[in-house]
Amino acid sequence: MKNIRKVKSMNSVIISTRKAIGYRLLALGLSTMLGGCAVDDPVGSETINLQDTKIAFNKDRGNRWDIFLINPDGIGERFLVSYAWDPCWSPDGNWIVYVDDGWLEIVNILDADITRNAKVLEKSRFGDHHALGGPAWSPDGTTILFFADAGGNTDIFAIDPDDTHLVNITNSPENETDPAWSRDGSKIVYNRTKYDVTRLYVMNADGSDRKAVIFTYGFPAWSLDENIFTYFNDTGIYNVLPGAARDRCIVYPSEGYSMTGFSWAPTGNQLVYTNSSRVQGELIIYDTKDGTSRRISENITKKAHPAWSPVILKD
Repeated sequence: MKNIRKVKSMNSVIISTRKAIGYRLLALGLSTMLGGCAVDDPVGSETINLQDTKIAFNKDRGNRWDIFLINPDGIGERFLVSYAWDPCWSPDGNWIVYVDDGWLEIVNILDADITRNAKVLEKSRFGDHHALGGPAWSPDGTTILFFADAGGNTDIFAIDPDDTHLVNITNSPENETDPAWSRDGSKIVYNRTKYDVTRLYVMNADGSDRKAVIFTYGFPAWSLDENIFTYFNDTGIYNVLPGAARDRCIVYPSEGYSMTGFSWAPTGNQLVYTNSSRVQGELIIYDTKDGTSRRISENITKKAHPAWSPVILKD
């Protein structure tokens, strides 16, 4: 069912689209659909046992990207689904939405036959050669955002998980990509590119009241403090502080590597990120309180798109 030629073709379309809208590509041979699915839980969630959560991530398999799951202690890595990238968790932690060959699919991670029972969101398909990425599941579970080439420009769309309703919520001549929800689901942060200049914007969930935040190239998310945005690019992970003269870097990639994704832990005091070079990569957990880091994966294959599950999971 999956075709290597189609996957490579889709990657080349995505890369050319990113170039057209002014993004600097990662020098890794990645698809660059690194919008990520940063999950935030309310402050005070320290009672969550992170060993009861999981981290989804992409791993390079040579001729394709697959999604794997791993525990935060680095134990229990297991394969989830092939020819898939950009995983994002549902708010109940039982489902993952991802990009597969130009459209969105949803799987239940507890399903014994995930590949056979994957649900395709047909309304998210714009054709075999249309760039699509950046899925982001709303906190209330009713809506999935993604960006797609709408024919000459890239817009942000909203679709129901049951595939019954699709809305273009930006619908502008500019290029909008990489949406991420606020914790209460009322706001969306995203990238907007016009005349090869990219800025971080915020809008209401229905696409109204769009406001510019900063000039940047990167892939945004909301921090636990909804007045602070976090974004990453190949040079590091940064916080955008209100009124600050410049962004503050939280963590830099390892020497010789580029940052290829990050996600906040449900407790908010740790994050997981992926470092990758041209031939290898690693998953690293960084503690924002004490500044310590620990690698939780092998350092053999390239990795990207980590997504920390938002709730305690039961296998």
